[in-house]
Amino acid sequence: MSKLPKNSRTLLWLLVIFIIPGVLAYLFFKNPSYLGGVETNRGVLLDPPILIDNFKKNDKWRIAYYSPEKCDENCLGNLDKLSRVRLALGRYLYNVDAYLVVNSENNALTDGNSKILKNLSINLLKIVVMPQEKALFSNTPFYFIVSPENYIILQYRADSQPDDLFQDIKKLVKNS
Repeated sequence: MSKLPKNSRTLLWLLVIFIIPGVLAYLFFKNPSYLGGVETNRGVLLDPPILIDNFKKNDKWRIAYYSPEKCDENCLGNLDKLSRVRLALGRYLYNVDAYLVVNSENNALTDGNSKILKNLSINLLKIVVMPQEKALFSNTPFYFIVSPENYIILQYRADSQPDDLFQDIKKLVKNS
């Protein structure tokens, strides 16, 4: 058996020293959960997730805004943010639908608001709040993310930053 010459061993060690950190960096970049203990979602994770039967089952993720009252200027501003989050997804835009969710007891929209929803590419969903959902669908507006299986998995306050919603939906769509 012949031994490697000293120059070859040095070259081999240099390759190992410089390649291993690059491989590890790539591995942790693609799988941040390997780092452990770090929460990567920015919204409130609902555990257990809540099933919403009102959405039609399809392969798309949904970002939604719940408005318990009539859709006023503040509501329209939040819908504009929701629409911009969806547009910011770029090539993943067609994997996500945006919704305004309202209580079916309220007449939340005027004709002018309906046109605005259409221009923003936001769908309207009227729901009947079940007794087990009363705690979630209270009198406070909020954003939420719905999985393709119709589960609400993340919830955000109405005054949260659009970037929080964007980062979470982007991760979910990209990894599904």
